[in-house]
Amino acid sequence: MGSEPQDRRLASQIPGPVRQHALALEAALQEDTTGAFRAVQDGLSEVSEQVETFDDPSLRAHAARAGERLAAFGLGLAVRDGSVEEVFEWSERWRVVTAPAHAGSPAGIERVRAQLGAGSLVEFVTHEESLLAVLISERRVLLRRLADIREVKESIVRLRYSLRRHTRPGDVEAAAADVERLVLQPLLAELGNGPLVAVPVGALHTLPWGALPCLRERPVSVAASASAWMRARNLERALHDGPPVVVAAAGPSLAHAHAEVAHVLACHPGGRESPARTADVLRALRTADVLHLAAHGVFHARSPLVSGITLEDGPLMAYDLLEAPRSPELVVLSACNSGMSRAPVDGAPLGLPGTFLAKGASCVVAGLVPVRDEAARAMMGVFHELVVAGRSPDAALACAAAKTGEHAFVCFGAGDRALY
Repeated sequence: MGSEPQDRRLASQIPGPVRQHALALEAALQEDTTGAFRAVQDGLSEVSEQVETFDDPSLRAHAARAGERLAAFGLGLAVRDGSVEEVFEWSERWRVVTAPAHAGSPAGIERVRAQLGAGSLVEFVTHEESLLAVLISERRVLLRRLADIREVKESIVRLRYSLRRHTRPGDVEAAAADVERLVLQPLLAELGNGPLVAVPVGALHTLPWGALPCLRERPVSVAASASAWMRARNLERALHDGPPVVVAAAGPSLAHAHAEVAHVLACHPGGRESPARTADVLRALRTADVLHLAAHGVFHARSPLVSGITLEDGPLMAYDLLEAPRSPELVVLSACNSGMSRAPVDGAPLGLPGTFLAKGASCVVAGLVPVRDEAARAMMGVFHELVVAGRSPDAALACAAAKTGEHAFVCFGAGDRALY
C-alpha cells in the first residue's frame, strides 16, 4: 500500500464521476442509500460544471456522457426502492444536466401537476434492459415497468416503415397497436381523456405519437424533460399590438409548396411570405411569432446539427440557428423528417426541433416520416385554420390529423398555448 499523501494524489487523478461512482457503490454496499444518492449528486454536479463550459449542443452532449453511468446508477437506486418520486427526481436531475445551456433546475412532481390541469405527463426511463414510465396526473402519480427496450425499438421501426412506405391501412393499424400495447397500454386506465405530455427516451424520440390509436384526436406534446416542457409553456410572449406576426416560405422542388404557403397566409391576418433563402429566413426569426416552412427536410443521424430544411440557396441547418438571437413562438416545419432527432444522452435530443426550442420557441410542429406533398398541404391548411380559430397547436394538430388521416407530424415543446 502507498502512503496517505500518495493515495490522496492518486485519488485526485481519478475523474470526478468515476470517483463519485465508486463512493456511491461503497455506500450502497453498506446499505447507506442516502450516502449513495449524495455521492451520485456530487458527481453529477461536477459533470454539470463541465457541461456548462460549452454552448454548442453537441459538445454539451458529449461532455455529459462522462456522467451517464453514474446517472444510471442513481436511477437504479431509485428504481430499486420503488419510489416514483425518487425515480422522477433522478430522471429529471440527469436531463437537466444534459439540457441546453441555462436550462434551470429540475422540475418537481407537484410543480408539474399544478400546470397539467386535466392532462397527464408520462416520463419514460430505461433501467437495465427495460422501459419504465412515470405517470403524473391530477388524480395520481405512479411508476410502471412496461416492456423490453429491444422489443419497443423493433415495434417503432415497424410502425415507421409502414407509415413511410404507405402500406395498406391494416398494416399501419397493426403496427401502431403493437407500439401502443408495449408503451401505453399499462397506463391507459390512468391517462384519462385530457392532453398528454410525453417525455421520450431512446427510440421513442422517433415515434409518431399521433399514430397510436389511443392518442388520435388527443392533444400530445413531446418534450425533452418535464422541466423543458414547463420552461416552454411559461416563456414570455413578444409584446406588440395586433395579431401574431406570421411569416411563411415555400422551398424548391415541392409541387404544392406555394399553394400551401398561400393557404397559410390567407388564414392569418397580415401574414407575409418570405423568400426561401437562408438569410431571409434567419432575418424572419427576429420578428415572427409564427414561422411556417414548406420545404424538403433532411436528417443526418451521425451529425444531427447539420440536418436542415432545403431552401433555394441550400439547406438551413440546425447549426445556422445557433447564432439566431431568438425563435418564433410557433415554428411549423412542413417537411419530411424535419422532426427527427438523435439523443446521445437522455434530455438532449439534437436536431431541428430541439434547436428551435433552445432558441426560445414554445412549440415546434414537424414531421417524423415522409409525407406526400398534397397530404402535407391538406394537413397544414386544416391545422392553421384551427390555430386561427383559437385552438392550441397541440389540439389543432390532433384535430387536423383526425380530419386528414395524416399522422406523421408531432408537436414538440409545449403545444397547449393558444396564439389567438
